[in-house]
Amino acid sequence: MKRIWISLVSLATVAAVLLTGCGGSSKPTASSPSTSAPEQKTAAAKVSLTYWTPLTGGDGDFMKAMVDKFNSSQDKIFVEINTSVWENYYTKLTTAMGAGEAPDVAIIHMANLPMFTTKNALLPLDDLATKAGFDANDFAAIPWKGSVADGKRVAIPLDVHPLIWFYNQDTFEKAGLIKDGRPQVPTSWAELMTELKTIKDKTGKNPMSVQEAGWTGYREWFSYLYQNGGQLLTDDMKKAAFNSPAGIAALKAQMQIVDNNYTPHGLNSDTLKAAWLAGDIGIQPNGVWNTGGYEQAGMKFFTTPLPQLFQKPAVWANSHTLTLPRNKASNPEKQQAAITFIKWISDNSIMWAKAGQIPARKSVVASADFKAFTHQPTYALNLDAVVYPPATPKLSEVENAIYEQLQGAYAHKSSPEDALKAAEAKVNDILSK
Repeated sequence: MKRIWISLVSLATVAAVLLTGCGGSSKPTASSPSTSAPEQKTAAAKVSLTYWTPLTGGDGDFMKAMVDKFNSSQDKIFVEINTSVWENYYTKLTTAMGAGEAPDVAIIHMANLPMFTTKNALLPLDDLATKAGFDANDFAAIPWKGSVADGKRVAIPLDVHPLIWFYNQDTFEKAGLIKDGRPQVPTSWAELMTELKTIKDKTGKNPMSVQEAGWTGYREWFSYLYQNGGQLLTDDMKKAAFNSPAGIAALKAQMQIVDNNYTPHGLNSDTLKAAWLAGDIGIQPNGVWNTGGYEQAGMKFFTTPLPQLFQKPAVWANSHTLTLPRNKASNPEKQQAAITFIKWISDNSIMWAKAGQIPARKSVVASADFKAFTHQPTYALNLDAVVYPPATPKLSEVENAIYEQLQGAYAHKSSPEDALKAAEAKVNDILSK
């Protein structure tokens, strides 16, 4: 898979107390629709729409606020938002589609679009998008092109969300690792290990987190795999390619942090959040969707793009896209209402940027409101290489198989070599069927 270049600036800030948003949470935080819009508008609305999302972190609160604002801004359309935990979201959505009971609008990650386009489960949006006034030139090129399948537009991209690094300001100050008001960012793995030892020796804090029981550990390994010149699958996406010197080096690097006790062990989404908010972690790799929640929690922190620690810059990223699933209730009136809602969400995506996401709209990223954010520009200005997962309809199965084996390695149940060998066998079996 090739490196993907995005020339946007970046974003940030969110609501509530947060964490895994795009990456899922270990427990549901919102499974019922938002009802804070004025009730009379529900009854008076000409068209009612159901809208499903997997946004269970702090970013979910911002999306609910956007839906509420849309509902209160007019009385022709009422949108009911329903949010499911990320880990179960695609199973739920696939099941609903099979029964013809899919929502009118659904968020689907760009990397997961092939799961649905290969089954013709999404309505084409070309005519609707044109009539709604979407301008292709106002979208970042990669997410806009990535939302097309077989020559047809199947989604409207909302954002780009990469992995970044969060630095605890107090810890870095105590460790003497602040220069000119900014954290000293390592430029190699050896330099990082020296920095982590300094943090441990001078502060007694856990220098860095490796989320051993969560998706952030996988996404970090994915980033280092590509930084080492490797890739997840072969170019034709028919076989695993990660069981390579690049993949093994990436996992062995992570294991140095685990083996040196530089990270709390067994971290999942909730325990990582708790340790970070308690000030027990110096550096936390995680998704941009956490930025606003950390700000609201009163944390003093810095952010930077995930550094280049190996051969070349590369960082895991994905995008949320807005789609119209096929369902029994679909009709031209609902489809028109749905694209009207999607256009409003896209036009007002500065609200989404507050959640920590990088809007896909160039005009929003170039706006004064966006540039006024505290953290977003710091990790967007230098973000030059984001890598999306391979566009295979079997991506979820592939990533789950790798994720399971990485967890075994982090827990010392298998060596890095054995973990990736086992993952390779499982992934090749998945791809062969």
